[in-house]
Amino acid sequence: YLGQYGAAHNDWFSIAGELGLVGLIFFAAFHLSLYSRIRRIDHIWSKMFCLMLWLFMLFVGLTEDDYVTKFYALDAGLIIAVLRVEETKRAAEYHA
Repeated sequence: YLGQYGAAHNDWFSIAGELGLVGLIFFAAFHLSLYSRIRRIDHIWSKMFCLMLWLFMLFVGLTEDDYVTKFYALDAGLIIAVLRVEETKRAAEYHA
């Protein structure tokens, strides 16, 4: 039941309803990929910042009703930017 606004009560149901099983699998794979890359960050403050943003995305997604209009792009962009900086630093240290 989508309620009076025509949207499911959380992202997982909404994505499953709109994009089907394939969309739900890709959505979960995206979050698992972010989490596994965040765990490899060495700098504790960068790791905590990324984890905070990632958890915000997950928990807000459980309570909001429209995943398209939320700040996923901003949160994901910030996380990916920090991951890229940290991975570049790690690669530079490895090659030095």
